[in-house]
Amino acid sequence: METNEQDIERGTADERSVDQLEKTSAEILRERREAAMGGPNVDNEIHRDLPLARVAYALLALTVLGYAVSRLGVYLGNADLESVASIATALLFIVTFIVWFVSRHQAKVLTEEKYADQRVAIRRAAEERAAKEKAEKAAAKAARKRRRKK
Repeated sequence: METNEQDIERGTADERSVDQLEKTSAEILRERREAAMGGPNVDNEIHRDLPLARVAYALLALTVLGYAVSRLGVYLGNADLESVASIATALLFIVTFIVWFVSRHQAKVLTEEKYADQRVAIRRAAEERAAKEKAEKAAAKAARKRRRKK
């Protein structure tokens, strides 16, 4: 590990060792989980391209603007502006939350379709591996029984 850090300081490290040092444990675990599952649960690229996600971003911006207007009402001492803007901000936040998760669900469905072939192949391989292990255990158990009979 020290040699990699020294190589990085000198600028002589290859790109692979630099990438390995930059990955956090969470990223490594996510990559392993995605490899085992056959892809992510929600592909963020798909999610960002959905129209509802774009609407959610716009709603979030409006929510922040509504909050700023409510704070302006407090600053100016205008109770009506503050109360209307606060109510509007709360409603916008709730709508943003709902729209965001609806778009997230759409992205999850589309991601499932995108990675369906990979996941089927991985599941089939896991089932074959489990069947093979089960057969090996049964064979070992039968062999132990034969030895006991002798």
